[in-house]
Amino acid sequence: EKKLKEEEEKRKIAEKELININKTLEKRVKQRTAELEQEISERKRVEIMLRESEEKYRQIYENATDGILLIQNGIIVLLNPTMVDLLERLPKDVIGSRLKDFIISKNASEVQAYFEEDVKYIADKSFEVVISTKSKANKWLELKINTINWDEEPGYLVFVSNITLRKLAQLNLTELNKNLKKRVEIEV
Repeated sequence: EKKLKEEEEKRKIAEKELININKTLEKRVKQRTAELEQEISERKRVEIMLRESEEKYRQIYENATDGILLIQNGIIVLLNPTMVDLLERLPKDVIGSRLKDFIISKNASEVQAYFEEDVKYIADKSFEVVISTKSKANKWLELKINTINWDEEPGYLVFVSNITLRKLAQLNLTELNKNLKKRVEIEV
C-alpha cells in the first residue's frame, strides 16, 4: 500500500510536470505564432509596396514622352512604346538589333562605336542622328546617353527626343537667311 501511494504521488507529480510543460509549450507556440503572423503581415505589406512601386515605374516608362532604349554590348535589349512609335517598328523587329541599323546620318558608325566601348570608362554623351522610319520618313533624333548597371551587367540607358520639327525650322531659317542675303545683294 505504501508503494502504491508513492507511485500515485509520483504519478501526480509527473502529471503536474506534464501540465506545466504543456502550458509552457502552448505559451511558446502562441508567442511564435504571433511573431510569424507579424512577419507575414510585414512581408505582405512590403510586397504590396513593391508592386505599387513597380507599377509606378512601369507607368512612367510606358507613358514617357521621350523614347527610351536600353543597350548592352552594342545591342538594343529594351525599348518603350514611344520608341516603338518613333521607329515605326514593332519591338520584335528592334530588340536584338544595333541602333546603327536605323541611323542614316553620317555619324552612325561613331554612335555604334560608342555603344560598343567599355562602359566603365565612358562619360555620358549625346548625339543628334537621322533615322529612316518604316514609312520612309526621315526623323531627327537627339540621343541622351547614360551609363547604367542593368541585371548586374553594364549598359546604356538612352533617352530619345524627336527634334525633327526643330531641325526643319532651322533649315527653313537658314534658307530664308540665304534668300534674304541674295535679295539684299541685288537691292544694293
